[in-house]
Amino acid sequence: MQNDSKLNSKAEGIRPAFWLLILVLVLAGAVGIVLSRRNKTAPSDAVAVASDDTAPGSVDGTTAPAAPAAESAAKPAIPRNATGAVNANFQKYRKALLDGDGETAWSLVDSKTQHFYSQTLRDALSMQRAELDRLDYTHKFQVLRLRTEFRKSHLEGLTGRDVFVLAVTNGWISKSAVQAATALQRVAVNGRYAVGVIPQDPKAPLHFIYEDSEWKLSLWKIFEFANAIGKQMKKESGLSEDDFSLALMRQLSKFEVSEKIFEGPIE
Repeated sequence: MQNDSKLNSKAEGIRPAFWLLILVLVLAGAVGIVLSRRNKTAPSDAVAVASDDTAPGSVDGTTAPAAPAAESAAKPAIPRNATGAVNANFQKYRKALLDGDGETAWSLVDSKTQHFYSQTLRDALSMQRAELDRLDYTHKFQVLRLRTEFRKSHLEGLTGRDVFVLAVTNGWISKSAVQAATALQRVAVNGRYAVGVIPQDPKAPLHFIYEDSEWKLSLWKIFEFANAIGKQMKKESGLSEDDFSLALMRQLSKFEVSEKIFEGPIE
């Protein structure tokens, strides 16, 4: 309980970033957990558009999720008015979150994001402590979150798609943050890649990719920045990594949080 209070005190003055809430809290289910420091370690105002599927670098060893083996190497033709289509994807995704429509939200994120959730579920079921400690912050956080919310027998009956859909359907996001983000601005398109920002967080771009004949949101692109924020929060809390993770889980979950989540899924 003391650790939880310490974490709360460090959260003062922090504001929620809409895009980060969508990424992290879609699994976390935290309303009011704040994961972005105001005017601190913010990216440049410049909005760059990636030219390939790889991550533009790494933070603490973070790498892009591996593409599914079946991903086609063929580059689809991009229809005209790509900017309008990217905006339409954003609005459909936003509406799906507000409506609690997990199936539609899942259909609007790219294959690498979907692969990440499937991999996270597999890791929640099988990953041992030594491997868990080597994960980047975002990946480890979501593995622990799954182990907190679901027993092993329940996890075994789920897919990555199920996890994502359940999170959206059950309202595990901050709807107030989603409602506030009404528009996507400064959309830039480079071939099958696009990027844009929302007015509330102009320094935090959202990335898109054209695949399966439509524009889709590349949530995995946000992981590097999320990892940096998680590290900063942990440092400022003054807690050990384990205590910080446990304190955060106790804020997020209605269930009892056991230290056993570091060793494997709860039987």
